[in-house]
Amino acid sequence: MHQSPSEILQDYLQLYHITPQQFARLSGMPISEVRGLLEGSLAFTELRANHLAAVFNTPTNIWLSGRTKKSKPTTSLV
Repeated sequence: MHQSPSEILQDYLQLYHITPQQFARLSGMPISEVRGLLEGSLAFTELRANHLAAVFNTPTNIWLSGRTKKSKPTTSLV
């Protein structure tokens, strides 16, 4: 089953018990941008993917293309 980047972001926030507001502070992204990503109304650009990858210590490409299999991250936050 393929997940959208928005769904992946929601999964990561739930996994780490992070609110969108907390994530905005951690990533340096405006809360309106984080909400847009979660709602699917904003595109996951390379710059945004870099912010996400830095916070969650993931490869950038999962935010740009999604992933096909759910897996629990094995690394910790920043």
